[in-house]
Amino acid sequence: MLVKSMLKLCSCPLSIFLSLAGLFIPSLAIANQKQAIVNVPPDSRLSCDDAISNVKDDLTQRGFFVPWKSPRGGMGNPQVKIDKNTIQNGYYGYPSDRTERVIFVLGEISNLYSSPKLMATLASQIMADCNNVGMVSFAYWIEGSANVGFFSDNTARTFINIFAVQSPEEQVKLEATYSRRVQTPNGVISQYQWGFDSTL
Repeated sequence: MLVKSMLKLCSCPLSIFLSLAGLFIPSLAIANQKQAIVNVPPDSRLSCDDAISNVKDDLTQRGFFVPWKSPRGGMGNPQVKIDKNTIQNGYYGYPSDRTERVIFVLGEISNLYSSPKLMATLASQIMADCNNVGMVSFAYWIEGSANVGFFSDNTARTFINIFAVQSPEEQVKLEATYSRRVQTPNGVISQYQWGFDSTL
């Protein structure tokens, strides 16, 4: 993965690596932001597809859901994906009736990632009309995402990114508190408590 490759090349303390990584991976911009919490609005009676389409249109108008020039050559195109595996495999304590994840794959996200409340608000609009959606992710096209989850008090909250904590000691502490190792038929995997992750 990109993050692991960068860490090997850097050969430096984790705290320095995180500072350098922030220059290349915009999701680290959310590290110093407070967690955003917004109330999920009442069902607007839109279909789930229409609710997702409305958020896509909003992101387009704001200049996020648009094609981008790839440094590898050519153009990249934004996408909307539905994922039915990440929540159940990657987390514990999630809302059991909301196991679907909507992913917006974007190319220009620096300003979006620095606005957690906007991300939570957009996610809440989808959650209001999509009863199966527990997470909305705003993903950078190379790697990583900022995630917003549904909580039982009918709120949408941006996840706390453990990986982005600048202090290695604090990162280890958070990792030990909010993650666990689980044996599966395919091997041991890490799961995070709902509301936390280590996604860059």
